[in-house]
Amino acid sequence: MLSLNRSVLLVFILLLVIDGISAYNFGYIKINYKENCKAYNFQIDKVENYTYNLTFEHYGNIDKGMGVKIYLNGKLICTIGGGGRGFTWDVKRVKIDVTDCINNGSNTLRIEGMNLRADPERRYYPYYVLDGVRIDEPFTVKVPVSIVQVVICVIVMMVVSVRYFKKYRFD
Repeated sequence: MLSLNRSVLLVFILLLVIDGISAYNFGYIKINYKENCKAYNFQIDKVENYTYNLTFEHYGNIDKGMGVKIYLNGKLICTIGGGGRGFTWDVKRVKIDVTDCINNGSNTLRIEGMNLRADPERRYYPYYVLDGVRIDEPFTVKVPVSIVQVVICVIVMMVVSVRYFKKYRFD
């Protein structure tokens, strides 16, 4: 039975590789009053009829009148306003469809802080963090069935295999 479990695990790992997605991962991006703009250049082989999403979590310490703008290839895709975002536990998750902004080939992601001014008298030094920043893109291997159909097929195969082994068990 142990070999059956290993076989099933191997099948699931192969399914993830074939039908999965990969991502261009930017990771952790922090801007502050000293460094209020960051730009990242990257390459993507754009696949037609696929939705590309920019996902990230964000938090920071910015006052009213301050903000963060995110541009992809010069197009504004997200604006985060200041005020009430002074706690690192106040994490927001964002998912933005950037299919229309992605170019086939070279792309630029730019994060820009607006009016990030420090106030040493108040000991206030604004910063903002985008964490887990990534753009999802598909693998080039295409599978004609969905992952749900494949999982159902694997479950049915497991049930049939278990019944077969119980019926024809060798002593």
